[in-house]
Amino acid sequence: MSVVGFDFGNESCIVAVARQRGIDVVLNDESKRETPAIV
Repeated sequence: MSVVGFDFGNESCIVAVARQRGIDVVLNDESKRETPAIV
């Protein structure tokens, strides 16, 4: 089973997936770990 975590910050957002082999941070379309937050 996998677990997904979301970090919604003031300036950026990060998504990570925890699996049996460890934690992977999901990359955006620009291959960056952080995505600017737009509200």
